Amino acid sequence: MNSKFNKYIVVLVISVIAIVFQGEKINEFPQYKHSWAQCDRYAISIGFIDNGGDFFHPQTYVLNNQFPGNFSVARNTTVTSVDFPVHDYIASILMRIFHTTDPWCFKLYVLIYSLIGLFYLYKITTLYTDSVFRSLIVVFVVASSPIFLYYQAGFLPTMPSLSNTFIALYFFLNYLKNDSKKSFIISVVFVTLATLSRLPFAIILTSLICFEFFYLIKNRRVELYKIVSFVLSIAIIVSYYMYNSYLRNKYGSLFLNSLVPASDFSELKDIIKNVYERWSHIYFSAYSYVLLGVFILLFIFRLLFK
Repeated sequence: MNSKFNKYIVVLVISVIAIVFQGEKINEFPQYKHSWAQCDRYAISIGFIDNGGDFFHPQTYVLNNQFPGNFSVARNTTVTSVDFPVHDYIASILMRIFHTTDPWCFKLYVLIYSLIGLFYLYKITTLYTDSVFRSLIVVFVVASSPIFLYYQAGFLPTMPSLSNTFIALYFFLNYLKNDSKKSFIISVVFVTLATLSRLPFAIILTSLICFEFFYLIKNRRVELYKIVSFVLSIAIIVSYYMYNSYLRNKYGSLFLNSLVPASDFSELKDIIKNVYERWSHIYFSAYSYVLLGVFILLFIFRLLFK
């Protein structure tokens, strides 16, 4: 089947799923998990309109930022520290263009970004398989995941960062397959963007660095463009982290920016139990787990007999 036609099929599938599940809710405020945090990000986007587009002084409508504790008093500024708010900022630009601050403007931006991410997830699978069916199955399972659908058209930067990760991984795998310097650099750019907006995505950047480190040891070959790319990426992330810490110390923050580990083993068990009870059927639906189990069995079978 024509590869261009296959792309149209994928775009159609992910667009239909998005329209079915997000169409009626595109202009609604979140009312479930993380609704508070989502509304905080929405307020930051509107804050960029109020402050004239000052990217480096994000603000909300709160005068008593929660973190750290000594900022729990009323102040005369609503500036807050926050992870690199590029998506909130772009949403504010769209609001200016369309002359509205309605939720659909921000949510539509995140929704379109998620569709781009799903398309690159499809492209990842096509790098190593010619099966349109298998590629569609992968995309469909992710696109129909309850947790993916919940955040697909929201205000949090998690979905754009996930999409940037898919894009980064596609170009990284393309670099591995075709030895393309351009693909490697593009990969580092997008994983850096993902990390800036949501710091936990540094896990992906760290994985790529470790992979290349072992590659260097194995082949005993140092490639300068890789070192420069990673050093610049880390420098940018660290620089904004330090600036964000400055904002937090001076103005306070609405957002938790440090780990809160379990105090003992008993609390750790309670956390694991709560995670299982609350999230086990939200990450994927029952049919997705069944499908995943079938694929694992097929993989084991092929591994043993082929």
